[in-house]
Amino acid sequence: MKPLMQQSSTSTTGYLILSSLFIVILTLMFKDPLYIVFGIPIIMVFALAASVGGKGSSDEDLAAIGWSNKHMDTVIPIGILGGIVAVFLAGLITSFTQQSAAIVPDFSSSATILSASVITPSIAMSVNIISQWLVVAPSEEAGYRILAPYAANSIFKNLGFAWIFATLLWVATHIPTFIAQGVPNSMYLVLIMIATITIGLLWYTGNIMSTIIVHGVYNTGVLLLSNKVDSLTFYIVAIIIMILFIAYYSSSKKGSRTGART
Repeated sequence: MKPLMQQSSTSTTGYLILSSLFIVILTLMFKDPLYIVFGIPIIMVFALAASVGGKGSSDEDLAAIGWSNKHMDTVIPIGILGGIVAVFLAGLITSFTQQSAAIVPDFSSSATILSASVITPSIAMSVNIISQWLVVAPSEEAGYRILAPYAANSIFKNLGFAWIFATLLWVATHIPTFIAQGVPNSMYLVLIMIATITIGLLWYTGNIMSTIIVHGVYNTGVLLLSNKVDSLTFYIVAIIIMILFIAYYSSSKKGSRTGART
């Protein structure tokens, strides 16, 4: 068996590991327990993959529970498009007020961040956006697109009901926040719309990365349109777009080489 550093791995596995590390780093930096909550589903995904797959390869184990790397050349652009459509429809429904961001977990408002003199509001917003991609999106999608359906299907032996159960659970976790912030009832329609888009893309692509990208694009779009942003924040967004483009180019190039060999 090759040493660990000489083994190749898929981008989705690397992304999940990076997300885990980022949660640890931000928890230590800002001493915000909210990050730890988002780390729990990711830990459970690794544990479930090891128990279900059990083949010794992290890629194969994760693929056994639906965390795969297939069709990435299609997943990335369709995920971006789905996220843009979700932002557009949410804008039509809510007109992007401050309450529109109630669906997005807010890390920039942490008391620790705001009270630290070395951290400006622009840096806080940038940390918030990065957190949407490396903390919120992978964690929530892992929980509500893998763990919840798997658990419900194991109990009720009905995959269709398992998906409905997972979606209702996802909606229910946002309701207390909506009630506390007094958001308009139209935000519930936004929840249903996002759930429909993400489930549809997951069914179409068979890859959870499509829903993660939709989640990341939507949360980023809402934060940018609901708050005043500066040049630093836009630089962060530009870097995220560049990373997605590089990932798309690499996936397309790899797919063309595979097709040439076959």
